[in-house]
Amino acid sequence: MKLELNLNWSWLLHKIRILFILLGFWALYTYIGEIWGFLFLGYFILNDLLEIVLDIEKMKEEKEKAWKGLVSKRKGF
Repeated sequence: MKLELNLNWSWLLHKIRILFILLGFWALYTYIGEIWGFLFLGYFILNDLLEIVLDIEKMKEEKEKAWKGLVSKRKGF
C-alpha cells in the first residue's frame, strides 16, 4: 500500500500567512501598544483589499477586450 501525500500548497501558505499576521498583531498589541497592533493588522487588510480591487479591474478590462474581439469577427446579416 502506497501512502501519497497530496497537499494544496496555496491553501497551506495562505493559512501560514494568516498565522504569522496574527502572531505579529498579538506581539505588537501585547508588548508595544494597542495602536501599533491595529496599524499592523490594518496594513495587511488594506493591502489585501487593494489586490482584490486590482484583480477585479483587470478582469473587467479582459472582458471588454474579449467582447471587442468578438464584435469585429461578426459578419453582417
